[in-house]
Amino acid sequence: MIGQDPGLDILFTIARRQRLLSLLTEQSWQKRDLVEELSLSRSTIDRSVRKLESLSLVERDCDGYQLTRAGALLFAEFQATVDVAASVVEVSGSLSELPPDAPLSTALLQGATVSEPKPHAPVDQFERIEKRILDAGWYRGLAVVDVNSTFRHQFINRVQGGEFDAEVVFTETLFSYLCETDPDWVTEITASDCPVYTTSSVPYGLALIETAVYLVIFTEMGDIAVLIENDSPEAVEWARSAYRTVRNEAEEVSSPPK
Repeated sequence: MIGQDPGLDILFTIARRQRLLSLLTEQSWQKRDLVEELSLSRSTIDRSVRKLESLSLVERDCDGYQLTRAGALLFAEFQATVDVAASVVEVSGSLSELPPDAPLSTALLQGATVSEPKPHAPVDQFERIEKRILDAGWYRGLAVVDVNSTFRHQFINRVQGGEFDAEVVFTETLFSYLCETDPDWVTEITASDCPVYTTSSVPYGLALIETAVYLVIFTEMGDIAVLIENDSPEAVEWARSAYRTVRNEAEEVSSPPK
């Protein structure tokens, strides 16, 4: 039974009494005011308050009932968990495109903006990320698919300008393709101050642009399935760690293949 585990009992109680706890986060309330505000019977409010008091989630002061410090912390964590769950559900279909062992964290999903490509403008999301990269001073990326040649040459111009701190990890397949289709660009970037790495594969595209992270999940056909954007410190820290893990296992390219 749920009640046999104190932790689960607390979570179950918070879930059942979210509206009441939400009110108590704002101010102290008298029971009669809670009855009116929540449109519940006095007996229901009495039972709810007694239960919350028994778990040390609420306490009475001279102005009525308020959350305890523990109650405030637990309710905040509960709300954050609910938000994360909603974010995971929102992208659950697209997550199936990822390998089972693909690194991912709820830190990326909490508070994120999730968008799918528009049928009439499937490359709009790429173009928006490209613009952010070209306007930035710092960039780290995991490159999975080719971008347009105009962006590639604008990118190398920024690097050669000396005011753009950038690193890129390409998949070996993509890098070989670029060597064949745009060898001059490959020569330029491998000779520049932008470290270039290759790795066998990466599960998603990742762009770290100063204080924001963009994660792109692709379909098997190489089309965008979903774009996840987040600028929270937790999301950015997770993304930096994920990038470093891939880069540290990748091979640095110092010159184009012969």
